[in-house]
Amino acid sequence: MSDPRFFRRYLDILDEQPLPASTNQATVNVGNNTSVTADKSAGTVTAKTNVGGTDISATRNLNTGNLNSVNAATNIGGTDIKATQDFTTAKTGAGQVSADYQVDPSTSVGVTATQTGYKGQTAPTSQVRTSYKEPTGQTHNVQIDKGVGFQGAGKNVQPGQNTATTYTTTTPQGQTTTYGTNRNL
Repeated sequence: MSDPRFFRRYLDILDEQPLPASTNQATVNVGNNTSVTADKSAGTVTAKTNVGGTDISATRNLNTGNLNSVNAATNIGGTDIKATQDFTTAKTGAGQVSADYQVDPSTSVGVTATQTGYKGQTAPTSQVRTSYKEPTGQTHNVQIDKGVGFQGAGKNVQPGQNTATTYTTTTPQGQTTTYGTNRNL
């Protein structure tokens, strides 16, 4: 998709489509589970497709001609897997990969890994999370983040070497209680 002619061909199709007066967007279905959306106000064109159950999208900035992002999402054996490569946050691009698995109707687990520079991060981060819903309707969430900011900054803090653990419980009525700890490694 890095070939500018690929997008030009679809932009030509979009130029032929009438734009409603109330919007700056136009979407064209080009077949094979593929669509292209041009957003005049954002100055972007996004191509989306589904290949063998995997959703893939790419967004190009029409003002700079650069690729803004590439995304992929799929489900393999009950595990939702997502990957994002964001080229707007760093010259080399920065990415995030996550996987979530529904163990049973009441329990899920997940993990996320983030490269340096993704959405303003100064160091790589990782996250492990789990969620459990009791038969009574009460939900318990535990999330462990490593490499987050300067949690409880002290004199020996190293960027990207901190751990924050958060436990959240929510009653069936929606009342939430959160407990958290921060630790510098």
